[in-house]
Amino acid sequence: MVLWICYGVSYFGLVYSAQNNAPSESYFDLFVVTGMVQFFVSLSDWGWILFLVVPGYIAYLGILFAIKMRSVKPSESTAVPDSEEEKKPVRKGFRATKAIKK
Repeated sequence: MVLWICYGVSYFGLVYSAQNNAPSESYFDLFVVTGMVQFFVSLSDWGWILFLVVPGYIAYLGILFAIKMRSVKPSESTAVPDSEEEKKPVRKGFRATKAIKK
């Protein structure tokens, strides 16, 4: 039953992508993996293990996304100032040098 659902999702996704000139790599990959699983299940009772590639790939993408989000540092424009001195706007030009304390 799961294989037929995956075939339906991937097939109709491929058709929709072809009609709208959208990328269809993930639908094609799911279609091929489902076909390979169905072939190997006909040869062995352990062929369904190949289907674990799909959630494994989703987990891999999730881990990559989490790593990227942790490594992104907030830009200085969105950083919250710590002290009152940092909250004051600095005037440009000659007078701005007087505001700097040594």
